Amino acid sequence: FENDTEAQTRVKSGGAVAGVNDYPVALDLARKADGGNAFEVVGEQVDAGPFGIGVNKDNPGLRDALKEAVDAIIADGSYQKVLDKWGAGTGAIDKAAINGGK
Repeated sequence: FENDTEAQTRVKSGGAVAGVNDYPVALDLARKADGGNAFEVVGEQVDAGPFGIGVNKDNPGLRDALKEAVDAIIADGSYQKVLDKWGAGTGAIDKAAINGGK
């Protein structure tokens, strides 16, 4: 399908039997769509893929401040608390990385 909304519509109408999404997105969709009655997440998260924050290479100060901020919320437990609230705790990272996707 051209977009996720169309895929969701097709699953709800019976035109498709399943949809695939990132695990946190699927959890959120299952909780919210039609008051939590439209979809269910099947299976567990497999090989979480961390997302990155893009920063201009000419701004190392911002890059370093973002890394420090992410490390701080990991260290104080607030990062894990938010992930757990949304059922996505299994995808947690234990430290921020610069250019970690290489």
